Amino acid sequence: MQGGNSVTEQLDREERTREGPAEERPDLQQQPPAYAASHAGADRPPEAEPQDERRRGALDLIVDVVVAPAQAFRYLARRRHAGLAFLVAFAGILADMATTRTSLSLEEFGGAAPPGPVATILSALFAAAVGVPLVAGILHLFARLLGGKGGFVLMLQAVGFSLVISLLAAPFQALDRVLETDVIGAAAGVAGGVWQLVLVVMAVREMYRMSTTRAAVAVLLPTLLGLGFLFFLVGVLMAGLAIL
Repeated sequence: MQGGNSVTEQLDREERTREGPAEERPDLQQQPPAYAASHAGADRPPEAEPQDERRRGALDLIVDVVVAPAQAFRYLARRRHAGLAFLVAFAGILADMATTRTSLSLEEFGGAAPPGPVATILSALFAAAVGVPLVAGILHLFARLLGGKGGFVLMLQAVGFSLVISLLAAPFQALDRVLETDVIGAAAGVAGGVWQLVLVVMAVREMYRMSTTRAAVAVLLPTLLGLGFLFFLVGVLMAGLAIL
């Protein structure tokens, strides 16, 4: 029995010697770093794309501007949708012009009829093509003066998409016109104007990489200056009419 055990142990030692230690066997050695790096995660499913990076459709983007403005403008800071912004601005201005109730009578138009649909559409088109870029340029200048890092196209998108609020206010303006009351229309106008300013502030903050305070100053300062200048012109006009 002892002789049999000795033979078995001798065979085991020879087998281990022939196989060699683990570090000398290629099939037991660890793969080189380059191979490991190239095959890292090969068995794992690809990670989901972050929500802000996913390409969004036109309708989804417009809805996100209303329900999730911070994420929407963060997305717009990396994507160019100037054409869609122009369409939103045009639609918002057109809706506001078409539904806002005015007190102008035929006599105040010199006996002529108030502007018709064609004139309203052309006016909205002019405002979207000229007025929106002008406002965006002024806000862009103030944002850059206050340390913003964005470009003019970003501000153009901010102003254009913010006019989606006019589309939301249009039904209330129409209801005010049907009921012949100024309360609903005035409330919708004030709420819509404030909401629009808030959207522009959030857009400037996200697109120009500014703090909320600086973004608010960049938006509110030129707005207040513009309103002050408008009131000044109205005052001068009224004074001139009083003298005449």
